[in-house]
Amino acid sequence: MKIRKYRISLVGETKILHHRPRRDAAVKRGYVFFSEVQFIPAEALREINALWRQPSDGKFIYSVQQRIWKKLNGDFTAFFIKVGWMKKLESSDVEQYNYRSFPVEFVWEMEEGPPEGHLLLTNVLRGPQLLNCILSHPAFDGEDDALTGKYRRNN
Repeated sequence: MKIRKYRISLVGETKILHHRPRRDAAVKRGYVFFSEVQFIPAEALREINALWRQPSDGKFIYSVQQRIWKKLNGDFTAFFIKVGWMKKLESSDVEQYNYRSFPVEFVWEMEEGPPEGHLLLTNVLRGPQLLNCILSHPAFDGEDDALTGKYRRNN
């Protein structure tokens, strides 16, 4: 079942990041500072990508998020809308968007499913610096291009 695979991927992701240099402070805090991303080895981030690739059919991996983000010229607002992290406000006459509430508004029907790139969810409430560092990390350069046709999704 895919839900089980996602849980396994999350556990694997946590173990990968917690077994790397400079991990002690991040483990104690429970999160990584954006300034620490540069010290995460490319192999570790590629391993996280690999953990999520199969259970998500290549839809929820950092390299897909990087492709979408680059296609949108690094515009984070457009990226957040594209991956479903923001929703259009229905009650407004002007086109406005707001962040989805976690976890309630991150529940999706399986037929529709979340948009490509929706996961891995990275907290951006204090700004996109962490996500910017992750998506700019050289670990993902060319990763999405290397996906087989089985996993590749075109937008």
